[in-house]
Amino acid sequence: MKKILVILIIFSLLLIGCAKDDLTDQQNQQIEHQMKPDSNKELTDGEFLADSDLCGDGVCDEAEQQESNLCPEDCEDSEKTSCDNPTDYNYNYLMTFLVCNEECDDPRNHEIYLAGSEDGDDWELIDDWELIGGSVPDLFYYNDGLYLIHTGHNKNMQKINQCFGVEKNLDVDIEGEQFGFVDPSVFLYQDELYFAYLPGEGPDGYLATCETFPCDIEFHIAQPTDDSLNNWKIIDGAGLTVELEEKTISDPDLLKFNGEFVMFVSQGQDTYIFTSDEIDGTYDDDDWTKIVDAEGGVASGFVIDDELLLFVSSSEYDSSVSTGINHQIRKAVMNDVTDILEDDDFESVIDYTMFDGADNTLVIGSPSIIDWPW
Repeated sequence: MKKILVILIIFSLLLIGCAKDDLTDQQNQQIEHQMKPDSNKELTDGEFLADSDLCGDGVCDEAEQQESNLCPEDCEDSEKTSCDNPTDYNYNYLMTFLVCNEECDDPRNHEIYLAGSEDGDDWELIDDWELIGGSVPDLFYYNDGLYLIHTGHNKNMQKINQCFGVEKNLDVDIEGEQFGFVDPSVFLYQDELYFAYLPGEGPDGYLATCETFPCDIEFHIAQPTDDSLNNWKIIDGAGLTVELEEKTISDPDLLKFNGEFVMFVSQGQDTYIFTSDEIDGTYDDDDWTKIVDAEGGVASGFVIDDELLLFVSSSEYDSSVSTGINHQIRKAVMNDVTDILEDDDFESVIDYTMFDGADNTLVIGSPSIIDWPW
């Protein structure tokens, strides 16, 4: 009789253990389901849905990983520098630019694309890229990380992984700039970052222009205060101040070529060049040198084999379309910063024919080019 009782007790304990295991499995499945990103979620302007959002800031420390189910398995105790399935492209150069197909006078309708090239002449869209809402983008590579900065609607900088997805969203704050920035250009020189931009609000509350002419328009240069790249500080005395007598002026681009530090700025489809002996110096505004006359603005320069490739945004006027037609990114070669470029010097590298179903009203522009980062 005792033997039968013992057997019954053991059998009951086994049943309880199995039920407990089943409950644990159900709970785990429920947790996993709740924590999966909702691919059908309706996002507002400037929001993104990335796996890194499950970790809050995209990084889990050891305590978070052990004590919380909020972090995906591949979230480590340091920043991820790769992804599960890194892309494999045979490109040497990477370009970012903006695209818009409707109501493009409003930058909130702009989206950011990426393209790759082997030689700087022929470009192809990066299919793996997850589109981001934003305008006037700029790329830079720093501390083994690829970063995209732009005039965004929400988060204005992203760290990009090798699968061309968002690894981390950042908010750029520049000390002393109450209204933030527009038209960013970040240049890496001697392992330090220099960030040229147009302040988010200029004279009398106007952006890139004046209420009454003439007025002074300033372009500032800032540096990060730490490696998080969230916080930046203006370099005193660095940048460019111009006396504007008409129209607008905007879109700085910063680089070094032939021993000189160069800042390109734009007035519509005109491009001007200003120079300085020091990257953090004052850029000479005594002589407005127009290197592109009505052939393209929002310029981006990139040096390959001792030649300066100048990429510009251009379009044609059409009274029926406020933003014009035949938008494209064009490229010309400069051997010296004093070269004056004509229409015949340019060739188209990005246009609407690269986008399925698009017509010649598609807005394309604001390029930024870097060496392939990986």
